[in-house]
Amino acid sequence: MLDALFQPRSVAVIGASSRTLSIGNRVVRNLVESGFTGPIHPINPRPGELWGRSCVPSLDDVADPIDLAVVALPAQSVPQALQACGARGVRAAIVHAAGFAESGPEGAVLEHRCVAIARDHGMRLLGPNAQGVMNADPSVSLNATFTFTPLRHGVVSVLAVSGGMGEWINQHLWRAGVGIRRYACPGNAADIGVVELMDAMAGDAGTRVLALHLETPPPAGPFLDVVARHRDRVRMVALTSGRTGPGAMAVTSHTGALAGADQAMDALLARAGVLRLEDTADLVRVVAAMTTVTLPVGRRVAVLCNAGGPGILSLDAAVEQGLEAARLDPATRRELERTQSPFAAIGALTDVAATAGPEAMADAATALGADPGTDALLLALVTPFFVDCDAMARQTVAALARGDKPAVVALLRDPRFESVASTLAAAGVPVVDHPEQAARLLAALARARELRRQAAERPALVPLDRDAILAVLARSVPDARGWLAAADAYRVLEAAGIPCAPWGPVTPDGPHPPPGLGWPVVLKADVSGGIHKTEAGALVTGIHDVAGFDAATARLRARFPGRPLLAQGWIDGVEMLVGGIRTACGAGLVGVGAGGVAVEALADVSWGLAPLSIEEARRMVDRLRCRPLLEGPRGLPAADVEALAALVVRVGALLDAVPRLVELDLNPVRMAGPGAGGMAVDVRIRLAPRGGESGGVS
Repeated sequence: MLDALFQPRSVAVIGASSRTLSIGNRVVRNLVESGFTGPIHPINPRPGELWGRSCVPSLDDVADPIDLAVVALPAQSVPQALQACGARGVRAAIVHAAGFAESGPEGAVLEHRCVAIARDHGMRLLGPNAQGVMNADPSVSLNATFTFTPLRHGVVSVLAVSGGMGEWINQHLWRAGVGIRRYACPGNAADIGVVELMDAMAGDAGTRVLALHLETPPPAGPFLDVVARHRDRVRMVALTSGRTGPGAMAVTSHTGALAGADQAMDALLARAGVLRLEDTADLVRVVAAMTTVTLPVGRRVAVLCNAGGPGILSLDAAVEQGLEAARLDPATRRELERTQSPFAAIGALTDVAATAGPEAMADAATALGADPGTDALLLALVTPFFVDCDAMARQTVAALARGDKPAVVALLRDPRFESVASTLAAAGVPVVDHPEQAARLLAALARARELRRQAAERPALVPLDRDAILAVLARSVPDARGWLAAADAYRVLEAAGIPCAPWGPVTPDGPHPPPGLGWPVVLKADVSGGIHKTEAGALVTGIHDVAGFDAATARLRARFPGRPLLAQGWIDGVEMLVGGIRTACGAGLVGVGAGGVAVEALADVSWGLAPLSIEEARRMVDRLRCRPLLEGPRGLPAADVEALAALVVRVGALLDAVPRLVELDLNPVRMAGPGAGGMAVDVRIRLAPRGGESGGVS
């Protein structure tokens, strides 16, 4: 896949320059210094040599076939260069220049023209505004970028939408001693996009870890397909930026107001099983560790130290990161008691003391590594001058190798004992400077394993009467913004099998109130475009008799002339929010959280990608800060948590089944006690125009 880009037999550099500070000069230099195994053709109308390669005036003067052309020219000159590439039979081109779609409408027109030229000639285009690609496979040794980090062969591939972030990641991996396999920064990605590059990079047999930098969620369906295709063989980690940016469109439901691009990104990556990180230093540490260690099968961690303070801090940090203190098996305790000093502390924190020699440290590491209640080890070590620290490192490495548990070392080393860190690192044991870093690293590795397991879950099979739902939508007449009338919104829920509080329209010649509601009754005016019916004065509660109902009806008709009225029977229960929104990446984002008046006050919402498994819906509920309140503490009413999770699944299935549905808000949903279910009390539904594109949050 994309062989002409990543495995070209020859490369031409259009715009090769003798000016050492130019992109055209740097690209040629990188190609030469990386040891590219094929011919390099600098294209420059002036005769001469560039980094040991003879310049030629045009592509027509190159006798060899050309697989890849690197275009290092100003934006306005790019179309002509691409025409020449196409006529010459070039299979792929990289365009470095900026000044295209990212710069405004005129640039967008220029970019569209470049893509059209490439497609007319069957040529693939990376960019424009692209940094380029690398392939450290020794049979290729390609560095077709203008960056400064030397090419080093490894098993990590880096794909970054930002060239600056790509070089940042690559540079720090290089400093950490980690080499790369493939590297790409596609810039505007006008032709070759992120998902296609992911497929080509993860599909490369030499890639074991794929590090991503993303700014917006990629197209959900293709992204999930590509990750699923390679997930079992390649570990994937993503760093994202733009987390605090606002959504690209205004939304008026509670769900829409709480959802945004960051929630969509988080849910998409989690569904794919891709570990998301928010810190560049953590990314480098995690990626480096993933090249050498197995992922923990669980979250139980044992801390081994030779100084109590760092050990205690390490265990605290581990628990704060969501890891669990291991409970040692009695046999493990007996073995530690047998091999360690009487002064050693034994447990989830095992402190062998600073006087422990190499044998004692190795014995402790062996016992903890074999403990059935431990999933990972965190070693917090100092290097006492009165201990043979080099021997301790060698024997500890051997002990860890005898077990099957991943280990991370937080090492405070005397400058005279840098060799200790080198011994550990050479054996593939991650070494960091601080206990908190070690705890974050172990927690990330455990999370990576969990995500891969969760990504294999199948969405729940939810029987939906799609024909009935579509029939309701076909009869409905949304307002100018796409919002359904309240009565139609309730009919959609009923057709989807979502329980609703008993309701009925209030008509001038009908019974007051509609039959079957019971007392007390709630009366609502269907106010288009408003979130809060209470604040708009469109809601009357506590109606206990016909006289009260008639008075409330008259009041609302006077306040909202011409607006439909709707009556509901009163439902008690714990108020929750369940909703969904169609995102710009095409995915349906489902939210569950605290409902009613607590929505904006708490903003306590958990998100998932439709369609959902019941396990993921339960995890969404469990992630809520208000989750303990659903158990009914101190005499408060409890909620049917299982029914709430099932409702989340059903809302996700509805969102997935009806592409026109772009916003869905059930708030509040009142949940009765365990086993008694719950009902939607208020609902808002917005549709995309018939035959139009779905709106969404970017």
